[in-house]
Amino acid sequence: MSKAESVLDNYSKSTGINVQKSLTQPTSYDKETDTIILNNKKSVNPGSELRTAVENSNAIYFAISQSVANNKRLDISNQFSMPEKDIESVKQLIATVSAGVLSLKQAHPATLSDQVSNESVESWVQDIKNDPHLLSSLERNVNNTVNTIEKLVKGEQVDYAAINGKSSYNKAESFNLVSELNEVVNTSTMSAAVIRNNDGKSASVILSKGIESISENGVLNNEAFRQALLKQGVKEVKFFNPGGTLGLNKGDSYFEDKSIQIVNFDGKEVVPQQELHLNEQSQNVEHNFEDVSAVKDDNNR
Repeated sequence: MSKAESVLDNYSKSTGINVQKSLTQPTSYDKETDTIILNNKKSVNPGSELRTAVENSNAIYFAISQSVANNKRLDISNQFSMPEKDIESVKQLIATVSAGVLSLKQAHPATLSDQVSNESVESWVQDIKNDPHLLSSLERNVNNTVNTIEKLVKGEQVDYAAINGKSSYNKAESFNLVSELNEVVNTSTMSAAVIRNNDGKSASVILSKGIESISENGVLNNEAFRQALLKQGVKEVKFFNPGGTLGLNKGDSYFEDKSIQIVNFDGKEVVPQQELHLNEQSQNVEHNFEDVSAVKDDNNR
């Protein structure tokens, strides 16, 4: 039994989490059943035993770290007010770094899990670079994850309530609308969603990944886009990423008194493309916006 498998065995005994061995499925964590799947197929490629052992160890530590983020244990979700998809991405980042720390503590090189995509890594790099608060949150959560695992492996009790604290967010809040807007924006590299207050004086803008923005102390800006909206009579503009910690992480109620346009931005001008209308029965349907209305240009086309 490898060191990582020994850690998993003790972790399982301490938490009661189920470990299911498999010859075909990769080592992973199934949050629906709170089960860690352990691939125990032996390496058949001569000369690759060491590499395979390192990858297997990292996979085990990654699965364990993911299981700690289960809401029955460390409730990381209560620290973030954002769509579930983005919370899961933050959890995966925490599990990735935690697994690396656990591997390094065993004098093993840390490797990236096959479950982590290059797109996820690029997104994390951008979020960490643009959001100064994310790094401190990441450090705190990785420390909590690693310390919790080490305590459980030793058979010690963990006071999850003390670690988790009290959530300041309303977990019943739905983020369906902003999630759908993020998807709409990302369909085109130069598109954006402009959400205006009814008086038209202030606007929140979700920028697609193709529109460059700068960040200062976690506040995004695109001055050319800002100036284009100011010409349209908007007085206050705030910019957001299409998801992540710098996304427009507002619940559905935020959009009730707003007008929403999908626009294109050519670097100088904001060109309206579509106007979105809230579906009054959005809670009971798959899509939360009714059919879009095309916005006519200055020539009424």
